[in-house]
Amino acid sequence: MKNETKNQEVVDLVNGAFDKDGFLIRKGMKARQKAARAFLDGDVSFYGQTVNGYDTHGSLLIIAYPNATL
Repeated sequence: MKNETKNQEVVDLVNGAFDKDGFLIRKGMKARQKAARAFLDGDVSFYGQTVNGYDTHGSLLIIAYPNATL
């Protein structure tokens, strides 16, 4: 069982980045990219954590690098 992310800033970032269908919201994307990259570069690991059932680390990667090929 995975743990829900306890960092409220990350939860708000992930929840605000995707619409109800799971698509990235383009408005405000640059600011969210910057924030997601800062979290990914930080000392805290988000592996094994979730936000609303979705992988937190994967969500941050999608927000930070939306045009990357996975």
